[in-house]
Amino acid sequence: AHLFDSVNRLGGLTMVPTAHEQGAGFMAEGHAKATRSIGLCVVTSGPGALNVATNVASCYYDSVPVLFLCGQVSSGFMRHEYSSLRQRGFQETPTVDVMKPIAKWVCEVKRPEDVREALQSAIVIAAQGRPGPVVLSIPLDVQAALVPAKWPSTLTDALGGPRDHVLPLDTDAVQKCLIDLAMSERPIILAGGGCRSSAPALRDFAERFQIPVVRTWNALDIVPDDWPLYAGNVGTYCGKGRNFAIQNADVVLAIGTRISGRITGGNTKSFLRGAKSVWHVDVDRGVLDGMDVDLVPRQKINAYAWRFLGACRELNAERRDNGWLGRVRTWREAYDPVKLHGPESPYVFVRELSRLAPANAIVVSECGGNAVIFHQAWESKTGQRVFSSHGGCAMGQGLPLAIGAAIAQPDRPRQFR
Repeated sequence: AHLFDSVNRLGGLTMVPTAHEQGAGFMAEGHAKATRSIGLCVVTSGPGALNVATNVASCYYDSVPVLFLCGQVSSGFMRHEYSSLRQRGFQETPTVDVMKPIAKWVCEVKRPEDVREALQSAIVIAAQGRPGPVVLSIPLDVQAALVPAKWPSTLTDALGGPRDHVLPLDTDAVQKCLIDLAMSERPIILAGGGCRSSAPALRDFAERFQIPVVRTWNALDIVPDDWPLYAGNVGTYCGKGRNFAIQNADVVLAIGTRISGRITGGNTKSFLRGAKSVWHVDVDRGVLDGMDVDLVPRQKINAYAWRFLGACRELNAERRDNGWLGRVRTWREAYDPVKLHGPESPYVFVRELSRLAPANAIVVSECGGNAVIFHQAWESKTGQRVFSSHGGCAMGQGLPLAIGAAIAQPDRPRQFR
């Protein structure tokens, strides 16, 4: 109540109330995805915070920067740490303990004078490196406290710092990767959601080397269907025959993807069985090292996609297509999932809807079984924004995601499946 009253008196901000906190969390996620900026969700303590745990996890897995402000009981009514007491204050819940494994950063603000630093840290952490959700738990007495009227406002400057300040690039590894690709006969680029901020550079790179690009679900609009080097989706949910390209590649460059079990299939040892060299580029060191048990041996480059692709542009290497691109296109067309189903199937409906959707539309897919149909049948266009909740894939998120996107960009046409 203190926070809402202050926002109302401040003016210039619009609060959007929802029927349920989880709906609010998905709306904030949709808002952040549509704007490629930081979303904001405000909830109360106890069940309010617990109801956005699914949202926090969804943003964590899909690398979406959202700030979750959670209420908390007054400091004097909080149970002591490590106490055997289950609950002391009304609607008290150990929000930090609940959110810590599924958020990029969690903080309980215990003193009014710490509010500014906590907010600034939250914004920086949410946006820099691999983006993700941050959670601030703010006790009621801290919310109600007076703070200095002339605090320096540096929150808007928090995003302006260097994005690559902790990741020196291994240019020797980049050079070796380029040589591998230049000498390959059947190269493939696997693009994931981590390529979003560098989509034009990715396409320029692929065109320079004439390398077909396959995509994950998170890259549905990063590598659009109307781009000549698009080679299809990959994985267990891509449709029959669509894995021929990546399974026959001799050199694979994976950028901004953890190469999950959806891509490798259950028998991970058979994935990329024809590759003599696999390069994996990701900003998240945990992704590069944490997937070792599931993946074939890879050569790892810990870097932002934009930094890696920028370095590639500066280095000399050339490759000529030897017919590989034509073979990949033949597989893509021959095993189009829509062609393998009857004229009255949902695949045909989604394909026709995609053809009617304008090139600047925001398209949101629901989760569940229909998500498989959508991602196999939808043909994305350059300029569209197409998204869902993929890492968590919580059913019911589609409508609030779409509402959040509509609030963020009300002038763009929208499609909801």
